Amino acid sequence: MHKGGGAASASDANFRAPRATCAVELAPLREQLLRDMQHWRPRAITPKMLGDLRRQKRDDPVRASLMIVNRTVYYQRPVGYPRSPVLTAIIHDLQELADTFPVEDTEFVLNVDDYPFVPLSGKATAPLPLFSHYQTRHHGDVLCPGGSFREGSYDRLMLRGRRHYESAFPWASKVAQGFWQGHPYCGRHRFGRCSRYLLSHLSAQLLERNRSALLNVGMTFYEEKLDQHLKSAACGCKQGWAHPGDLPRPATPLTKRPWVRIEHHARYRYLLQLDGHTCSWRFQYLLATNSPVLKQSSYFWEFYYGALTPGVHYEPFWTTSATDVLDVLANVSHPSSDARMRRVARAGQAFVHRHLNAHARQCYWRALLALYTKRLREPPRLGDWPAAQRANMRGCRGPDPRLGPNPASEPHSPTTCSREGWFRGAKAEAHVDWSATREAWRRKDDASLRRFVDGIEAELDGLAAGGAVFTSTMDKRNAEFDP
Repeated sequence: MHKGGGAASASDANFRAPRATCAVELAPLREQLLRDMQHWRPRAITPKMLGDLRRQKRDDPVRASLMIVNRTVYYQRPVGYPRSPVLTAIIHDLQELADTFPVEDTEFVLNVDDYPFVPLSGKATAPLPLFSHYQTRHHGDVLCPGGSFREGSYDRLMLRGRRHYESAFPWASKVAQGFWQGHPYCGRHRFGRCSRYLLSHLSAQLLERNRSALLNVGMTFYEEKLDQHLKSAACGCKQGWAHPGDLPRPATPLTKRPWVRIEHHARYRYLLQLDGHTCSWRFQYLLATNSPVLKQSSYFWEFYYGALTPGVHYEPFWTTSATDVLDVLANVSHPSSDARMRRVARAGQAFVHRHLNAHARQCYWRALLALYTKRLREPPRLGDWPAAQRANMRGCRGPDPRLGPNPASEPHSPTTCSREGWFRGAKAEAHVDWSATREAWRRKDDASLRRFVDGIEAELDGLAAGGAVFTSTMDKRNAEFDP
């Protein structure tokens, strides 16, 4: 039973149940919504803008033109083959949202690629409204919660509460190392280095000399031919992101590490968050444990990063050099830092349990769609998209009858109607459990969201009236791209 009709008791293990109202859960995330919505006045996003965006960003496995009509999610332009599991996960989040709330008819283009794509030109022209997972100081993509929460079973694996982690992975028994293991994805990083390769090589050389070295970083996938540090060692020259002098000794081939389940990373006392192509979805998983996270400073951020404070929710590194993690680890592992590191771990864990749980993510989508849809010149119409396909085509035997007859060659014909992607079994279950929440509390929750959205609209009106540009914490905190 939920105390007060909405807040769960400390012993309640159902972390899918709403625990605080939307306004409480969204409070530290409002900056990102202000940044993203400031570019368009109400009714300013025209069908032409959306058409231009769809032409520039064609539908494919990682991009989809979507609409919600009559509380049903549609692919406007089906591709007839499976979509990315991360995109499919968001589709299911959206359909769950529409099944639960009277979502207004809307349409947008969703991008789940590893990069933002909409540049901020600095001119009066508003950017095209592409929904994405990542952003920089120079990009205007509209940020939304990622598909990795559902696709990676985040709520079930990670949101187990402080007692679980203290019992399963007590602080005293944690391995006192800075730990990371994963795939060697590399993008554009500060200092022109790839953290995953550089720190893997540095760790291997340090561990070779001292098995208790503080840095424990390795690859779970590795091919010598892709390793630019080996090429740099062979020629004594710069090779891509690898530079002579990066390592104590010339690089030698790395040994591939075994995969470690994400929930078992909590065995280590300090968990490293390393960028991939851009950000890494691993961050929210690491924050959920009772191990402090050491985060690489980056050009990129996700929708919730601005609500986190360095030194409070995580410890930053990659700030003064590409190898400063050694100094940071020496500092955080000193006995005098023990109490502070435990506070950092608790703060990160408390943040994700309050602001990244299933209900909070649903609140973010509700606020985002309410603000965005108000900016559409007109709602989408099914009749304008004769080939549109319902996202949930489970049990499909032919075209959607609401769309009328279509040629068999259309993407939603009986032979291909279920191939766009829809989770089956357990993954198709609702992520927010409203079963024990009183109706009065749900009305209170709805009212809190309306007030929250109205407050953002009022602030946006004030910005527009004064001709001001909203600059977020992440704009101020994150570095410019290196020349």
